Amino acid sequence: FPITCLLVAAKAMQKAMEELKDKGTTQGLVNDMMAFEEFNDLIGFPEVRSFEGRYR
Repeated sequence: FPITCLLVAAKAMQKAMEELKDKGTTQGLVNDMMAFEEFNDLIGFPEVRSFEGRYR
């Protein structure tokens, strides 16, 4: 099932864009969204910032 997550994500993006087009806002999708901080943790952003800090 290597493509399953990609297909689910694509459908969610399509839904979000349709919501924005139809309603002018994505406020109705807030409960379906991952928190920004949680997303940053998921992609390893804190580690990137730490790495960057060593070279400033």
